[in-house]
Amino acid sequence: MFGVLAAGAGLALPLSTVALVALNIAQNGPARPLSLDEILSHEVSPTYEGRTKFAWKGDQGLLASTAFTPTDTAPECLNDVLALRTKADVVRAWRNGSPPELPGQSGPELFDGAVLNRGVLSPASSFITHKLFGPGRRWRGKLFDQGGQGCNRFGGGRKNRFGVTRDEQRALQEQIRADMLERKAEFDPLMRELMEQSPDEARAQSLAAERRAVAADAQARRSELRRRPFEARIGPSRLDGKPALILDYSAGGESAGDALWGRVMGMRDELREVTPGVLVGLGSFQVSGGVRNNAPFVLVRSEAADDDESAQ
Repeated sequence: MFGVLAAGAGLALPLSTVALVALNIAQNGPARPLSLDEILSHEVSPTYEGRTKFAWKGDQGLLASTAFTPTDTAPECLNDVLALRTKADVVRAWRNGSPPELPGQSGPELFDGAVLNRGVLSPASSFITHKLFGPGRRWRGKLFDQGGQGCNRFGGGRKNRFGVTRDEQRALQEQIRADMLERKAEFDPLMRELMEQSPDEARAQSLAAERRAVAADAQARRSELRRRPFEARIGPSRLDGKPALILDYSAGGESAGDALWGRVMGMRDELREVTPGVLVGLGSFQVSGGVRNNAPFVLVRSEAADDDESAQ
């Protein structure tokens, strides 16, 4: 149905996929956003009169669309980062950030992470991160150790800084559903009659609740997995040439999975500290366009001690 285009890596990709990749790259935004003075000096028509206009200065394209073009405002805390609405805002914050000190030099440091669902390819990025990249577990962050070594963290029963685990979420949804039914039964005699239980039904539900509690406790004690090693170093970004914390997956690990993600796919993360203690990363694969075709994520130091979970 769709035509195909030979990519630089020798792969045949549908034109629709190429278009999505191109759009995801465009959503990074301009290399240098307009200043407030430039925005106010630009004439803006009160009605829509065609396609967005671009102004060129040297080799940099400056978006000059409307007076509502985002300005160069830096986030001041984690909540500000999570509140950034567009991928261009996230990438702009990353561009304005600075390379952090190499983590883990005085001992292992745990970081909790979350995928920032920004950009047209964010559903695919989230699926890859949580379903394919992890060994059957949900991605939850990274571990940095001495010597510039590190790995990713997956699964575990305890929640990290960004939310509850899947089992906790399921139990919470079941409790909310039960509470809603009870509230409806207060005003609906027929529903109240249907919800009345025999002693056997009540006993069966009590046993089921006990089993769920035991399962939840086992999940809470479940240790996280630490896989997908990388080599961490400070080096020039492939996006703008300025220093960033580089996580190179082709330089660490010898298992088949790491050979795939690192050596074959060319996985690479580039991180900068956008506000004290908050790192924004741009994850990418060399085979799909490199860091320009990126998926943003955020890292913060974990509040749990390293020995809270006996990692496997």
